[in-house]
Amino acid sequence: KQLSGGPFRRDPKGGWGLLSNETLQERLQRVVNDVADQPKDERMVEALNALDVLAADPQTCFDSGLGELPSDERVADVLQAANVSDKTLCKVISELGKRRHLDKALSVYAWMRSSEGRIPNVFHYNALISACDRRQRWVTALRLLGEMQAKGVEPDTITFSALISACRQGKQWELGRLLLKRMVSIGVEPNVITYNSLISTCERAGRLDQALEVFDELLDAGLRPDVITYSALISACEKVGSWETAMDLFEEMTANGLQPDDITYNALISACDKGMQPAKAQ
Repeated sequence: KQLSGGPFRRDPKGGWGLLSNETLQERLQRVVNDVADQPKDERMVEALNALDVLAADPQTCFDSGLGELPSDERVADVLQAANVSDKTLCKVISELGKRRHLDKALSVYAWMRSSEGRIPNVFHYNALISACDRRQRWVTALRLLGEMQAKGVEPDTITFSALISACRQGKQWELGRLLLKRMVSIGVEPNVITYNSLISTCERAGRLDQALEVFDELLDAGLRPDVITYSALISACEKVGSWETAMDLFEEMTANGLQPDDITYNALISACDKGMQPAKAQ
């Protein structure tokens, strides 16, 4: 494929090795040009992985409190040589997060933070916090929130939704509650995703009472619950053996025109089984 921005061609075997008569800087620029032309392409991340330039220790990041993220000279060499834009860096962090490479995403962020003229924005932080969510690192996610606020970067609905979702992994429903209050107090409006994240956090902690309270708050806010909302609530019922409430929620869900999915049915069947209701489970 002919790439714009240079007369380079990708290795036909799908790799990112040096082509004939090509310098390292030309190779890096070739990758960046390709990413710029195709925003949804993942090849920038593949190239960075192949070059093994992001080898930070995730535990070091965790223990450092983000004060001193690990620095890797190879990261600087690659990203500086490629003249990567802030927008591309955000896409790289996001893609690394999707691949559950939080350590590598934090290395990119560390390089960005230490580079002159590079100022992480809310999109970079959201990508990082979402990466923390995928790796069950809610403490690191909270530290990122503290850092972004200290730097004057205003968190948005996505920020708080990802934070609350990260709390789910640690069963930190009280913390999720506080985060919801915090976002409302600073004028950030929760959406259905935010409430679903908190309901799921309560469900993971086995707190059906709290999950139902959050559900009431969702309704009071004038939002419409979706399949994810009801599935999380029914799962919360299943955890405490409340099959009657699970059935009530299921009936309410279908009455509202929502189509249950496999997660809904599995949770409902399990709740009925635990409640010794084999006929209803069938």
